[in-house]
Amino acid sequence: MSARTFDAAIAGGGFAGMVTAAALARAGLDVVVVEPRSSAEPRGLRGELLHPLACRALEDLGFAEALSAAGAVDVSGFVAYADANPSPFLLDYGARGGLALEHGALVGALRQVLEPRARAGFIADKAVDVVREGERVVGLRLASGETVSSRL
Repeated sequence: MSARTFDAAIAGGGFAGMVTAAALARAGLDVVVVEPRSSAEPRGLRGELLHPLACRALEDLGFAEALSAAGAVDVSGFVAYADANPSPFLLDYGARGGLALEHGALVGALRQVLEPRARAGFIADKAVDVVREGERVVGLRLASGETVSSRL
């Protein structure tokens, strides 16, 4: 079976994979995301808290409307605990707040925006190994036996 070739192949369609794919596609690269789940359904108690700088980056990549539609709520900060002090302290985000939403809703919203973009594609399969040329990773071997090659 011959390998399909892209500028970049990304193993995993979670938050990091989707944002990386969006940034590379926006830069003009042909990208594929390999992800075994066809949708990001909610699973248990999992949430995401997005810092204001992350919100700005996602807005810049064209995800703001989809995140809002997915139920993102504005947050003004969060509470943290330091090892040396058992009392919590508030990390206030200031005027430009962050967002919070369920993990599956976040990943689903990112995929909804990314999927129709011309330079981004998806393969519903699981990456089981990397393909190397010497020390360089040049692709992914998938559970189906297919190989996806990366030019970068």
